Amino acid sequence: MQTFLSSEKYTFVDILLIFLYIYSDTTDIKGYMGITYKPLFVLLAQNGMKKTDLIEKVGISGTTLAKFAKNDYVSGETIEKLCLYFKCQPGDIYEVVVDKK
Repeated sequence: MQTFLSSEKYTFVDILLIFLYIYSDTTDIKGYMGITYKPLFVLLAQNGMKKTDLIEKVGISGTTLAKFAKNDYVSGETIEKLCLYFKCQPGDIYEVVVDKK
């Protein structure tokens, strides 16, 4: 019997992002505030690109683009597409925000 987490179709990034999404609205994780895609926007600026360029050049939908602006969950597949396009690592796309209080 195969469980959700043992499924081969999920990458480590998928599982991490699902975990962060599930717990993003709770205070069970002390100091956890969510994820931000600010590093992606910095990466875009460094490459002279606009957010809308991702639709054409990377194949990301407008809906996914809106999720970046709202710091909502996006799939690991989307993160992978961005990493392959920019030749970078997931940490160059998003970061986990922790309240230091």
